[in-house]
Amino acid sequence: MTDHASATRRWPTMGSRGALVTLCCYAVLALALALLPPSVPGALRFPEARTPVWLACSALASGIALLLTTRARPARRTVLLLGWALFLLTTAQAFVVTELLALAGLYATAPVLASLTGQLTGRPRKALLVVHVISSACWIGVALMMSAVGVTALAGDDIDTVAASYHLMETFDVTLLGWLNFTATLSGIAVGVTTQWGVLRHYWVAAKLVISLAVLFLAFGWVHDTLEATAREAERLAATGGTVDQLGGSPTTVAAGFGFAFLQLLLAMLLSLYKPGGRTRRGRRALAARRAARAPVPRTAG
Repeated sequence: MTDHASATRRWPTMGSRGALVTLCCYAVLALALALLPPSVPGALRFPEARTPVWLACSALASGIALLLTTRARPARRTVLLLGWALFLLTTAQAFVVTELLALAGLYATAPVLASLTGQLTGRPRKALLVVHVISSACWIGVALMMSAVGVTALAGDDIDTVAASYHLMETFDVTLLGWLNFTATLSGIAVGVTTQWGVLRHYWVAAKLVISLAVLFLAFGWVHDTLEATAREAERLAATGGTVDQLGGSPTTVAAGFGFAFLQLLLAMLLSLYKPGGRTRRGRRALAARRAARAPVPRTAG
């Protein structure tokens, strides 16, 4: 086997155009965020770390993109190590520094890391699939629990019980739901990128991605803040001798929000089981290209 063929086999998907474009865009975005003030200053847990982490993310993304475009390609392990560093830095920015915009960055770095990894088979593929299945199952279970407690609080007439219910919901919302959401969604994207399923090659996979993103924006953009405000108000009313009626329509909003999210996750699970819809146009093109590549080359008479 020639050196060129050996290098090609070691480097299966790292030069993909999508990964390069994503890395370049993320590098520019991270640099801009480092220079701009935070969108929600009060939400930052470690504000002094925000700018250095964004600068490091921009430098790493630029460095990986540069490595992928050089003629003398470095070892795959080196690029994967840098990819993991970029992903972990973005995760730290999102969950440790608590920069909200870094949550969107995770949806850029996870597919890039999966693309750099290439097609997985055997134990690595099974391990990634196990992470996705377990996190998805836990996500659905916690969503069901939140819906049940929300309905209990909605139907309750004792302010102390209602306040305790919202305190429990707030605890799970802060400690588990966010992590399960991102773990299930990002591992699902990674499974799609590193296997033949793809992310946009089958209608049911694309629908699951849309559902996950919709639940994410529903949770962080609406339900989380409503739950937090309702829990604070219920706690205040319980301490001052108030009544459940003084909570207004917030309990209905909380119960409806978590109930809707649970139904969407249940739909996503059913999509995984039945896999309806077949292949998208993109998936059909990819299948045709794969079959054409596997077709034997006809021999010509010498």
